[in-house]
Amino acid sequence: MGRYTFQHDGAADRLELLTEYARRLTGVTDDFWEHHILDARLYRILADGAPVGWLTLAEGARLTALDIAPAHRSRASGLLDAAVDALGITCAWAPTCDEGLLALCLDRARAVRPQAYLFDGATPPAVRPPEYPRALLRRIAPGEMAEVNRLSDGFFANDATEDSLRAGEQEVYVLEDGGKALGWGIIVPVRSRPGYMACGMVTREDMRRRGVGRSVQLHLGDICRESGQRPLSGCWWRNEASRRTIESAGRYTTTTLVDITF
Repeated sequence: MGRYTFQHDGAADRLELLTEYARRLTGVTDDFWEHHILDARLYRILADGAPVGWLTLAEGARLTALDIAPAHRSRASGLLDAAVDALGITCAWAPTCDEGLLALCLDRARAVRPQAYLFDGATPPAVRPPEYPRALLRRIAPGEMAEVNRLSDGFFANDATEDSLRAGEQEVYVLEDGGKALGWGIIVPVRSRPGYMACGMVTREDMRRRGVGRSVQLHLGDICRESGQRPLSGCWWRNEASRRTIESAGRYTTTTLVDITF
């Protein structure tokens, strides 16, 4: 077996690398997962000086992606051992739709728990109609973002800005009735998986448990499918309210992002 080394690389082509990697995955992945790869430190994997793959580390020591050339996949366990020793890797986020990475990480696990659930919405849902009609949903203009963040307690502050809306990086919607905002939704293209659109929502605290979030998710899914896109959603594993809302809108879990401590 060759000697493995790991070379940090700014990688101007990392989106291309990630897109090719993601094409082989068996379940959905979202912008949250993608962010922790595109904004992580990327290392080229070298075997006796020749490139054989790449990996990414987020937050210093968290493995978020590992892609190995086919000829070296039978040596993946030793390769990961070398990476752990050389780079000080202590944990990983492994999506269940990358069975190879998940298996490698579980071999080294001291603790395992879910991190997030990802829900597919490719199939139109066979569920009851939305509680609030689509006529109450409208797309907001970039200049409205400051007010949206004020009313939603900054829900979108780290995800959407006036500039990003103008650039088409997201679409933000408001569900309003009688001039009152009831809740908001966001559609974010998954850059590494063309045709995948992540749909999120938040409801005003005084309007929860009335079908607002569910209605927003149903309408966002329809908007995506009408343009030939595949809607999906995600939530933190402990956010049971969000999970119930997403599932009530007909979405179904196909991927779990697993948090593994080595």
